[in-house]
Amino acid sequence: MSTPSRLAMLLALTCLVHTNARSDTPTTVLRLDLSASQADQVGALPEVVVVLKAPEHEDEVQGLMAALSGAAKLPRQAFQRGHALMLLSSGPMLDQPDRVSVQKLAIEHMQINLVVNHTRVRDAGMSLERNLPWRPLVKVRIPSDLAAGTYTVHVRWIVGASESDGAGAKRLPTHPPSVEQTTSFELRQ
Repeated sequence: MSTPSRLAMLLALTCLVHTNARSDTPTTVLRLDLSASQADQVGALPEVVVVLKAPEHEDEVQGLMAALSGAAKLPRQAFQRGHALMLLSSGPMLDQPDRVSVQKLAIEHMQINLVVNHTRVRDAGMSLERNLPWRPLVKVRIPSDLAAGTYTVHVRWIVGASESDGAGAKRLPTHPPSVEQTTSFELRQ
């Protein structure tokens, strides 16, 4: 297994993720650290949502970042029904202790709605010594059994406490969505 693949698996496993998604729809949150080796790439990622054909090596972080950047520049995409498709959503820059969780994924009536919750410890006045900023990248496999037609995708990144904080944790104030993203794509017979 290549180093980027191992790194992607490690990052996916170490990132705390809870989903209320369809059980047949795999959802992953990747943690893209703003480290010296990839600071330019991670920092330049647009906060967008794109739909694309699932790359052959979908766990390679560098390939996903390149695919996201490239697809963000394209007009609405059209795909043949039955192909393996992936939704990628790049969230806001966060601080080392922040957490991300996929709260909702609903696919109905030609719409895909994804709600991603994240903390902002900076807003709670937490000390950020030795902070390593990072950007979350949510990866969702789109079911191949969707009907043909034009789909609208809405992603909301909401600032607030994570479900995983537990009952005794300090609840952070909830703010309006920090990022709202929309795109559309067409599935053809």
